[in-house]
Amino acid sequence: MRRLTRHGIEQYLFFMVGYPDEPDDALEKTLDFVMRLKKINPKVTLHLNFATPLPGSNIFRIAVERKLVEPPRLFEDWARFDYLKPNLLGIDRNYVRRVDRFQKFLNLAYPVPGIKIRPPAAVQTLARWRLDRHYLGFPFELSMLNAFRSARALAREW
Repeated sequence: MRRLTRHGIEQYLFFMVGYPDEPDDALEKTLDFVMRLKKINPKVTLHLNFATPLPGSNIFRIAVERKLVEPPRLFEDWARFDYLKPNLLGIDRNYVRRVDRFQKFLNLAYPVPGIKIRPPAAVQTLARWRLDRHYLGFPFELSMLNAFRSARALAREW
């Protein structure tokens, strides 16, 4: 990553979370690694996606054996799989919330280059503070930003 950054090569990284038999500390290690990478290159685009069991893969076989997923029977059944949401049964709501909040704070702390509306500097600083300390609880700034976006959308409709 350091070499790519030094040579001006853009990077887009995707991390998979929510595997069956994932060790208890796997998510925290992944979040730590993502933060280390962001500190090397704040412009790198990083996404956390939930594991999707695809036919023929080992994760699909394991998921079906353990009844963590119902195998699709029709082509349309594949539409229910979404890499942004858990695809396997039994993933804890707190785990999902942690992944979601981490991604949202990551996007606030390190806005994607080229977006039109950037969060205020104070919000970016607070989001970085949260990420550095793994404190994703009580996300009042996310609620405030959602309220602001909703109010702005309503104002446009008028």
